[in-house]
Amino acid sequence: STADLLSSIGDNHPIPIENPLFSPRLQPMSQFFPHENVKVYELSLEWIHWLDELLPQIPASHGICHQLDALASTIAVGIADAISKSHPSDRAKTLESARSSVLASAALMDILGTKNLLEQSDIINAKKRLSHVARLLSGMIQSSATNEIIRSRLSVPG
Repeated sequence: STADLLSSIGDNHPIPIENPLFSPRLQPMSQFFPHENVKVYELSLEWIHWLDELLPQIPASHGICHQLDALASTIAVGIADAISKSHPSDRAKTLESARSSVLASAALMDILGTKNLLEQSDIINAKKRLSHVARLLSGMIQSSATNEIIRSRLSVPG
């Protein structure tokens, strides 16, 4: 049952990303802007929230914390920026940049693991979250590329 799952996780093990019940947001998204309706944007905000809880466990002397924090913001901002682009190739480039930030974040998690600064379970959880965001971004990039091909073949103006 869900109650058993939640009680078995404990305080030190966040709920897996696949659990549809988990959302750290205390209030619903305002939905004033188009990106607020996009699932991958919501997941990027959940990543920021989860990371904010994780980073205090890492000694502040490691610059990795600052890098992870900056990359998390870059992911969310990149997604919002991409959604605002009207031309598919511009959207794809911006989404690729956000995906690059996701991959850089995963590499930093590997570094934290190599330096034994985090528990392996935290690294796995982080990489599951990042992998989900990366997959969604890849799908959006592919969709934008497909739209660009269709536009060019039909000579539809941008």
